[in-house]
Amino acid sequence: MNEMPTPNREGVTAQIPTFPTEFEVAEVRPAKAEVVVRGQQRPAVPTGVMFFQNGRVEIMGATLKGLLTLAFNVDARMLVGGPKWLDEDRFDVISKTAPTVPFEAVRGMLKTLLVERFRLAAHNEDQPVPVYVLEAGKKPKLKESDGTARSDCKIVNTDKRYYVCQNTTMAQFAERLPNVAAAYIHPPVLDLTEIKGAYDFQLYWTPKNALPDAAAKGADVSAQASTPAGDVTVFEAVDKQLGLKLEEQKHAVPVVVIDRVERSPVEK
Repeated sequence: MNEMPTPNREGVTAQIPTFPTEFEVAEVRPAKAEVVVRGQQRPAVPTGVMFFQNGRVEIMGATLKGLLTLAFNVDARMLVGGPKWLDEDRFDVISKTAPTVPFEAVRGMLKTLLVERFRLAAHNEDQPVPVYVLEAGKKPKLKESDGTARSDCKIVNTDKRYYVCQNTTMAQFAERLPNVAAAYIHPPVLDLTEIKGAYDFQLYWTPKNALPDAAAKGADVSAQASTPAGDVTVFEAVDKQLGLKLEEQKHAVPVVVIDRVERSPVEK
């Protein structure tokens, strides 16, 4: 803590691009359930549709909770509190910024917009919530990486989910897993393995919708024995192929607590 940080090379800070924190123009309005097309009432666009191109952002028919998860970049389970209508009322957001602005900067602009228009007040705190945890089994089956490959994980076969990782830490594996096994698990996945270093490994599992009916219809797949014909859940794959454990537990993690929010957006 007493070491002096290494200063940036002269001119580096000036080269880091900066982006605006607010949209140039923006409209937030309650979404219409129906629209008139050629004199006939028809359902509006599918809910939650998002369009982002050349600086124009359109989010149609989204709940405020959905907008908040996008703006705060969190899973919906990490949003706590707030009235019931956060999951019910739907809104359209139509806004404009410079074409060069990346999507991550758009998230910040959307957050600013929602705070302003819905008079939103929120804070961060740690609360115990259901999450998935990755733990070491008795004998982890991992090959230590030689460090020459780029850290990467990718699906190489979608029929059975063959997931190949190179030069990957357990923390990286835990972070990436919900993106490829979303039907089984939700983020966050906490790395509690205490396994250091980076590894090369692969595993495969059966997509949840391809499992036999009992598993596919919502049975507790984490507790089931292996299904016939070589079908395995992601939980079984992590256990048998990697020697790790993946299960749901309650842990204190950072959440966003909604303190105050108004139901009708105000115009600037």
